[in-house]
Formats: sequence, C-alpha cells, structure tokens
Amino acid sequence: MNNMQLPMDFYSENWYYGNKNPSMVHTQHSEIVNFYRQYLLQKAMSVYKWTLPKEWPENMFKYWLYCNGYLGILYTPEYGTIYQLCSFIGYNIFYLPTHIIVNNQQLRNVTRKIDSDCVIIKMQPNYRPVIDIINDYAEELALCRISIDVNLINTRVAHVFSVDNKKEAEKMKKLYDEVSSGNPAVFYKEQHAGDRKWDYFSQNIKQNYIVTDLLSDMRKIENRFNTEFGIPNSNLEKKERMIVDEVNENNAETRSRAKMWLEDMQAQCAKARKMFGINLDVNWAEGMAQNENYSLGNVEL
Repeated sequence: MNNMQLPMDFYSENWYYGNKNPSMVHTQHSEIVNFYRQYLLQKAMSVYKWTLPKEWPENMFKYWLYCNGYLGILYTPEYGTIYQLCSFIGYNIFYLPTHIIVNNQQLRNVTRKIDSDCVIIKMQPNYRPVIDIINDYAEELALCRISIDVNLINTRVAHVFSVDNKKEAEKMKKLYDEVSSGNPAVFYKEQHAGDRKWDYFSQNIKQNYIVTDLLSDMRKIENRFNTEFGIPNSNLEKKERMIVDEVNENNAETRSRAKMWLEDMQAQCAKARKMFGINLDVNWAEGMAQNENYSLGNVEL
C-alpha cells in the first residue's frame, strides 16, 4: 500500500523511497547533479541562435523545447500566434501524429491539425527531448566531482599514531600541533628504557591522490558532451600526437548530429513562417559556425 500523500516535493519523495530502497550512491536527486544539469543544459542551448517574434519569451521557448522535445506553433484569437506545450492525438498510416491538443488554463478546447493550422517545432526527429542525454552526462560529472571531494578530504589524513593510554594520546596531540604549526624545533621527554615506542603509520598521499586524473576525466566527459551537441572540441586522448586527419574526423563527428537537428528545425521554422507570417528561424550561434562551412539560411518550402 502506498502511504505517500499529496502534495509531495521531491525532497519528501526522495526520503520516502530512500528508506524503502536505500542506496550507497545517490545521483539523480542530489544538488550536485542539478548543478551540472543546469550547466550542461545551458551549454547545449548555446549551440543554436534563435530568431523569435518579439512577443515570445525566448527562455521558456528554449527550456520547453530542450526539456519537452517539441512545441506547437498555433494561432489563437486571444493571443495571436503563440508557442505552447502540447500533446498528440490521432495518428496517420505511418503512425505519425496528426493533431495536437493544448492544455492551458488561459485557453479552452484547443485542438489543431498538424501542418494544416499548426506547426510542430521538434528538437529530434523522434520527438524526444535531449534532457535525457544531459542527465546522463550530469550524473557522470557529479560522480567525478564527489570523488574529487572525497579524495581531497582523504589527503588530509596523513599520520596515525598508536599510544598506550589517554595521557600518551594528549602528549601526542600537543606534539603534533607544534610540528604541524611549523615550529623549527620540537622537544619532548624521552621515554624510559624498555618502554614501547609510539607506533607510527603514514599513508602514501601521492600514490592515493587521484584528483588530477579525475579532473582530466571530467574534461573528457565534457568533451564527449560537446561532441553530442555539436560544440567544437578536440580529441584530448591524442594530445600532441594528433594529426590533421584525426582533427577532421573529430570535426565531422561533432557536427553530424547537430547538423541533422538544425536542418530539421530550420525546415519546421520555414513551415511556420509560411503558415503564420512570423519571424521565426534558427541557425548556428556565433562561434559554432565552424562546425559547418555553409548555412541553410531561410529555408522556404
């Protein structure tokens, strides 16, 4: 029986399921994953430059498109031509959606036929959002970051001493405080002959220090993310041994998927311009054009 009562925020939900299904590794509901999710999402948004009607909020347009996967462009008597989140109803012989329905408290009973009195702007050909790709890389970066923090903390534990009693422990604390404070000379009373000396253990900090490797791995993960979304980057694995053909191969891999998305979205924008006469277009953002030597420009159907 489910004992959860609405309303529940995600902190309460996480606590509930965490007690029922505890795990040693938490990623999706952690703040560090949220941090990298926002960072990568905004980085992905920077690939394309959108031209929108001045009445349209650009931030919501991008967030809805990237996180929902698609938007409906339609005309309403109350608000003119607008974009809206929507759902699909009806499918044709190829199982492609034929109509959209908009559920907005400011609008009532809004149903439109796709490519007849509305246009779908979609991020991927399968209508899927890209937030799942972003989540995957955000979790990887978060795990690396957590490992860095843990490793940095562990490097602070350098010495362990074994003593016989509390009095010896207090003496050892004072001695260590003086040494660690930088005193050039520290003096203590020598133990009596036959007494056991302090047992001393020192871990090999340099051998256990992996922060540098983790930072390099984070850069590689982000480079893979850049390749996914068409952001120019170089193959870090090769470094100075990289040759021209390998650079060109990486550039081709980087622009192939992003170019496909761009072509599809530009074609959809052209439909919207023709249907509604609005100023809607998308192209490479500044600095991203090096991915492709040409621009599709204003595609007309």
